[in-house]
Amino acid sequence: MSTLLLSYTELAKIAVTLAGKLPETGRPNNLSAIGDWSAGYVKAAEEMHLSLFTRSLDVHRPATRAAVVETLLEALNVSLVSSPTSFKDVPGTGLVEQAIATAEQLGLIHGDIGPQGLSLGTFRPNAPIRRAEVANIVSQILVKRSNGSLAPTAAVSSSAASSNTTTISSPSVAETFRRGGGGGNSGGGSTSSVASASESTSTTTSLVSSTNPTTYGQSTTLTATISDSHATGTVTFKDGSTTIGTCSLSSGSCSSGVSSLYTGS
Repeated sequence: MSTLLLSYTELAKIAVTLAGKLPETGRPNNLSAIGDWSAGYVKAAEEMHLSLFTRSLDVHRPATRAAVVETLLEALNVSLVSSPTSFKDVPGTGLVEQAIATAEQLGLIHGDIGPQGLSLGTFRPNAPIRRAEVANIVSQILVKRSNGSLAPTAAVSSSAASSNTTTISSPSVAETFRRGGGGGNSGGGSTSSVASASESTSTTTSLVSSTNPTTYGQSTTLTATISDSHATGTVTFKDGSTTIGTCSLSSGSCSSGVSSLYTGS
């Protein structure tokens, strides 16, 4: 499977983490997850009754665009709208279609854009989804949870510390986008991260890489954007516990060039 695409194993980890849950111990019912690194997350997804994580699902294959939307909204206990979507390739008003319509109304997805920058009116629900696109969806979820426009089961964004420094660490959601970078590829691409901001309010931080994926030693630019555009201070980029770059915020955003990302596992 291409490292650009998100697998169901990674989807399970993201959904469980966003729901504020931990991986479960013991053997999952899903046959393909037994003995895999994802077993605890898949079992947790089963315990959460996420509908797509059945015994027969091959969790190692790419997740579809519809599956990502349906699973994340299920994990967050978001109420679904009953109205149809605007996408011509998503007809009907079944549960999957309602999930896509809800994500569209929340601004989590926008459909396909043509070369002229115009909407094509399609979503391609059964196509595999790139990890970078999922990172953008997660980033939107974190922002909306922080401003109260999404109703999740548990808060993910942390309250700001009194410090004047924003530290982007490697929480589980961000680490998910670094997985699957085997074969010498670093998964240090587009990710979503949660951080403490420089003000005394609750904020979220999105983290995007200019190159996704990168190869070991390849230079890339990491850009951090704070949901509060008035945030000031210094951003520290870390790979695990290792500092790989810093930058000073301007209008809530700053960038740093790095070339020392570790390979994914």
